[in-house]
Amino acid sequence: GVQTCALPIFHLTFATPKKFLTQNFLEEDFKIEKIFLTLNRTKKLNRIYLYDFLKQNSLFDKFYYSFRFLNESNIDENFNDSKYAFNHIDIIDYYKKSLIHIITETKFEREKEIKLDDNCFISEKTFRALAFPRPFIIIGQQYILKYLKDLGFKTFSDLWDESYDECLDRKS
Repeated sequence: GVQTCALPIFHLTFATPKKFLTQNFLEEDFKIEKIFLTLNRTKKLNRIYLYDFLKQNSLFDKFYYSFRFLNESNIDENFNDSKYAFNHIDIIDYYKKSLIHIITETKFEREKEIKLDDNCFISEKTFRALAFPRPFIIIGQQYILKYLKDLGFKTFSDLWDESYDECLDRKS
């Protein structure tokens, strides 16, 4: 079975404005301007794959995005300059203006052979998406969606095929 452990709650508050955690989200506050939102701070393989995919398919206009490791963003003019940018900009507005969140989790590359019953690392990026009433796609460790489901969270298999969660070829 799935191993149990305390969820790393410090990830929820790390790099997350307090207003985000106390906000009441009313549908009338939502004004969708872009289909996707993706926030990417440090250089990681999954974030490079996503950036390359967006560039090759000319999809930047469909996203609110930040790729700080490349100094490319259309989120906030100060986003690239701030070491703690997630704490200093009001990212709630971008969550309200986008429909689907693309989460590039901290852990992506396999450090060891992953088994179906292994715990996955879940960061503040996923916790924010769980707290916000919008669908999300995770580019993270293999079986992370299964792990979230085992913890009792609902994912979005009714909207799209989530078999990517089982994919061994992490670039696909």
